[in-house]
Order: sequence, then C-alpha cells, then structure tokens
Amino acid sequence: MLLQSHNDKLVILPALPTTFWQKGSVKGLKAVGNFTVDIEWANAKATKVQIVSNVGTTCVVKYAGIAKNYKVTTADGKTVKVKRISDDEISFPTVKGGEYVLVSKEANAS
Repeated sequence: MLLQSHNDKLVILPALPTTFWQKGSVKGLKAVGNFTVDIEWANAKATKVQIVSNVGTTCVVKYAGIAKNYKVTTADGKTVKVKRISDDEISFPTVKGGEYVLVSKEANAS
C-alpha cells in the first residue's frame, strides 16, 4: 500500500487509500536492495521520499511523474545525477550509508 519493493525497484505509494489518507508519513520501511525508506505525502501525493542505501547499490524508484516533478539530492543538499528510465521511473547510483532525498518540485514551490 505504501511501498512496493520487487524486481529491484521501489514503487512509492502504489495503493494509497486516498479517501482516508490524504496526508501522512511513514518511516523505516525496508526494501529490496537493502534500502530503508521514509515517505511523506499530502493531497494523496508524495512530497518527500528519503532513502538510505545500506549497501551502496543502484536505486531504481518508480512513481507517477518522478522524472519531471522530483529533484534528487544527498542529505546535505548536493544534486544527484539520475538516469531517466521513463516519466515514471528513475535510477541513480548510491554509496553505502548514503542518504538520498527526493522532493516534489511542487512542494518546493509552495
């Protein structure tokens, strides 16, 4: 419902019950590839996703419009170069212990 983790990719909010959970957050979800994921959402859309890479493998993230509407940085604010797989899917290299933050550009604008 909040995170689907299979086929070496993280699918963010695949089945969020929007009628009841318009706004919320979750912390500490464990995912395929040995990632730990925190997600915040508002108006039933992800506003911030924080990913910790526990082993330093490539991270593949799928979410509606992620390639155009989200910025990826390290925890200290440095821009991370991402590979666009499709409008809804990106990948980026990680380092062991690295923290990565995906933030909606819409959330930044408000």
